[in-house]
Amino acid sequence: MACNVCVDPGHGTLSAALNEAASNSIIHLGEGSYIEHAPIEVTRAGITIRGVRGNSEGGGQLSKVISRGGDDTRAIICILAESFDMEDVAVSCERVDDPAIKDSGRAAYKECNLHRCIEISGSRPRRGCSGIRIKGCAVACCGGIGIEIGGDSAPSIENCTVSGSSW
Repeated sequence: MACNVCVDPGHGTLSAALNEAASNSIIHLGEGSYIEHAPIEVTRAGITIRGVRGNSEGGGQLSKVISRGGDDTRAIICILAESFDMEDVAVSCERVDDPAIKDSGRAAYKECNLHRCIEISGSRPRRGCSGIRIKGCAVACCGGIGIEIGGDSAPSIENCTVSGSSW
């Protein structure tokens, strides 16, 4: 059964919300940053992730999904479903603190291994399915591709800023 799932920074992760959400659910992200340490897979059809634009001057700030890397080289968000929406969300990877490096007195960061922020692998939607839509998002990858569109995917990407370098 479809439902609304609300997540606030510091009180849950996007991956946990996706695991709980049924097909055709809307996940509402509160204003702030969501730190993910592993790739997020979207496999259920009809999921919507809806961020929020803050009310600050200069247009507001998007809800942010940030990968702190790790040894996985997959995308931060892997879209495998044939229908999916994401609105007003910033997606980026960051360099991460590495305690072994930090304790040695050397530079406190190591490079993120991710080569893309969003990977769209879902097939073209069947008649009657909405397809994949990414709207009003900001996507920045620390050393690679912002959005990779593979196979038979034909997403709609509207009013987004996409970059291959970090903010």
